[in-house]
Amino acid sequence: MKLSSIARVFALAAAVCMAAAPGRAQEAPAAQNPCADSLYQALKGKALNALSEREYEYFIGRDRACTEHQRLAALVDRPANAPRPREVRLATESFTRASSMGSGADVYVRNDSPVAIVVNSVRVYDCENIRHASCATHHPQTRIPPNQERRVLTIRFVGDGTLHSSYRVSYQVSVADQQ
Repeated sequence: MKLSSIARVFALAAAVCMAAAPGRAQEAPAAQNPCADSLYQALKGKALNALSEREYEYFIGRDRACTEHQRLAALVDRPANAPRPREVRLATESFTRASSMGSGADVYVRNDSPVAIVVNSVRVYDCENIRHASCATHHPQTRIPPNQERRVLTIRFVGDGTLHSSYRVSYQVSVADQQ
């Protein structure tokens, strides 16, 4: 009795999968090409600072997948005798300095890479005595040429800066478009 019930469940599951197959075949090009994702395209049209945290995470994931898809497509479409594109290792570091406006700290990113980079996001977390607006994920989109540094964010302390304050910073960068 149990065996026939299990067999019926498997048969039903197989029928559902077969019924869903035609619809999936229509979705296949978008699934194979993350750049064609409709939500990704809609988010591309929005300003990055207008995205919610969830939208931003989705956008960044799809953007990376799209970039990788385009890179692999270029390799497939490249003639056999064409030179391989040069891979670049991005070398960056972040540091802080006391803010020139007082009661805060400026976050800098230094680009030691041979190509220009863009700082896509800066996350300030584990905050103590930091203004609420500073303790968040920011999307500065700051372009930094090779061997240079730029201020990407100012963190504001609570009060006049005499209270002990602490925070942690992480950031994401990508290669800048060639200009």
